[in-house]
Amino acid sequence: MAWRWEYDPDEEHVIGGAAPAFVAEAGKRADELVRAASSPRPRPLRLPASTPPVFKSDSLLADARALWKSLGDEAFVRLLPAATTAQPVAGDGLAPISATPAPAVGGDALPYA
Repeated sequence: MAWRWEYDPDEEHVIGGAAPAFVAEAGKRADELVRAASSPRPRPLRLPASTPPVFKSDSLLADARALWKSLGDEAFVRLLPAATTAQPVAGDGLAPISATPAPAVGGDALPYA
């Protein structure tokens, strides 16, 4: 049994009044869909991925830098948690940061209280 349309509209009924450039582009897209559907080996489906943590951390650092510049050194440092109050979160896969300041690299290192 072959599949067929229950009605077969003519070309004028389908594209009547459409600009020729639009009709040509729609034809190209339809041809692409037909080629993709008839491909013997379709591409694997790409599922949407979450934002990688490195980009999230870059965004957090940019927000912190903007806050630091808007508040100034003293007010920003007062907002930072004390080293003794930080509690590690079980299972987060992160090692605790030591209380020893890292050497400054460049001019945008945050000051320590």
